[in-house]
Amino acid sequence: MITSPAANSGAKEKKARKPTEEQFMIPITVRQAMKSVTSDGQCLVDGRDPHHVKLVACIKDIDQTATAISYNVEDGTGLINVKEWTNNVNSGDAAATTLAPQMYVRIIGKLQSFQGVASITAYQVKLVSSPNELTHHMLECIYVREMAAKRGTGPIGASAALMNNVGFGPQTTGMALDANNGASGGAPHFQKVSDYIQQNSEGNEIGIGRQQILQAMTSMGVSEKAVTMAIEQLAGDGMIYSTTDEDTFKYAL
Repeated sequence: MITSPAANSGAKEKKARKPTEEQFMIPITVRQAMKSVTSDGQCLVDGRDPHHVKLVACIKDIDQTATAISYNVEDGTGLINVKEWTNNVNSGDAAATTLAPQMYVRIIGKLQSFQGVASITAYQVKLVSSPNELTHHMLECIYVREMAAKRGTGPIGASAALMNNVGFGPQTTGMALDANNGASGGAPHFQKVSDYIQQNSEGNEIGIGRQQILQAMTSMGVSEKAVTMAIEQLAGDGMIYSTTDEDTFKYAL
């Protein structure tokens, strides 16, 4: 079972659960993470306190102990430490043990600070499925930040700052963006599967099993292949993440 970073605060008073509308995920760069720390120790991305963040970066080095795996990762905009507690890693997950320096990974986690330095406590660290995923992620970051600027919560002209020092310019490769979540629902019945997982994992710390999703969707006339495609796309976009095992998912946004 995944435990939140707040659960390790010991004597600190337990934090109240955020309202549903505040439980969102923001795609970020390392530069954004490092500049997010405020004078009072909060981590605000474009003026908002994200429930989760998503980062795509290259592993520079790994340090594993009995209780945690620590990664130093960089994405061309900076270097940041990512810690994944071993109780978040499925013992049967071979991918968790085969990650190595120079591999690109997708990270879902909680942005936090200690003594003015930002870091990420990861719920999931996965090898990227395609080299285009870094390009797609950078485009997501630009899109989300420009939308924040339009709402008045972020800086205008953010795209130039985001791409500064990155080893490539804006490209058109990767998945198309839409106004809802940054990814086009390319898989058949994508939105229907997404809505079902969101509704049925909300308020449930463990999440919802693949078999339950398949049974519910096939009873609505959606083929098993289409459900599997949608689940894989949702996981690839960071909109859902695995919890107790590789077949149990929770909505991240």
